[in-house]
Amino acid sequence: DPAIKGTKYVLAAVEKLKEEGYSFRFLLCQNMKNEEVKAKLAESEIVIDQLLVPGHGLFAIEAMASGNAVLGSAISGRFGFPEDLPILTTTPDNIYENLKMVLENPQLRIDLAHKGRAYVEKYHDHIQVAKYLMEQIGEGKYL
Repeated sequence: DPAIKGTKYVLAAVEKLKEEGYSFRFLLCQNMKNEEVKAKLAESEIVIDQLLVPGHGLFAIEAMASGNAVLGSAISGRFGFPEDLPILTTTPDNIYENLKMVLENPQLRIDLAHKGRAYVEKYHDHIQVAKYLMEQIGEGKYL
């Protein structure tokens, strides 16, 4: 949903950066099949997730797993997110500045991408998720 994701703010920032002479390819992943999105994530370096609701969705997790730097509204250490959440906290107020920063700083993109992949392996690997769920319900308690 573009209204929830903050798409209009992303489009405005992208347009402003292009008007300023920044050269990059931009693709809005909307109304696409999951397999197509995964293929596009494999080709990309920067992904912008939701900007309005403080959190992230599956799209951000897939982007991190694919080796992308992720910008989104999730805040490390807040709202149940771990301190090592490697999403560059981005809102409508700073989308232009943050996108410009990651475009100008390849090392930041690389660092966020590496941290993102490690984060997904640590917190979203199916075995880790199963272990966490077992701990929460009391190992074997309900088996």
